[in-house]
Amino acid sequence: MKTSINEGISPVFNSFEKVTPEGVELVQQFSSALEKVLAAPVWQWAKVSDEPVKMKIARELDVRLAEVSAAAIDDFKHGMTMGGFRLKKEPTLSIVNNMVNSPGAVQKAGIGDGFSQTAFTDQSNNLLRAIDHLLTSAEFQKLDQEKQDEIADVTHSLKQEAASDNPDPGRLKRWGLKLSGLTKAFGLHVAAAGVWHALGEIFSGRISF
Repeated sequence: MKTSINEGISPVFNSFEKVTPEGVELVQQFSSALEKVLAAPVWQWAKVSDEPVKMKIARELDVRLAEVSAAAIDDFKHGMTMGGFRLKKEPTLSIVNNMVNSPGAVQKAGIGDGFSQTAFTDQSNNLLRAIDHLLTSAEFQKLDQEKQDEIADVTHSLKQEAASDNPDPGRLKRWGLKLSGLTKAFGLHVAAAGVWHALGEIFSGRISF
């Protein structure tokens, strides 16, 4: 959680070149989405048997993640990373896996050729939930109907492949890359964070956009 938030903070700070209310809002949205993605597998595990101890663990995880998120946002407001280092503008903007991006930055998603069936089995439900989150996000709802329809068509195909017991890695990666291009073009940088996290777990290696 701490590592991913720090990696997301850097491009936000580089984009605005200082701490701004807009930047703080982006970090808040990103960390909130990250909390849900990281907690989802634990809640899924807890709800299978609905045992009190497991449910307690899941609730405690939510509290811990919220504490980390709040601390990260407070540090960012003061121009610091979670490691206590002062933020400095870097010459190159990039984004890896599920990091927040800014318009004009170079986006990199954790999608490569190394498809893992085991990782797919573990992450497929998270990917499906992340896609649903994307489609119900405020960012998506602000798009005009034509752009919404274009993204919906791609996510429909991606969800079909993700829901398959025997997915085609080539199609899964191809639809993922297509969705990457659309979210970059339409500015859905925070809403798509969960999708890239799940895809990054399913595939090894990286492809730059």
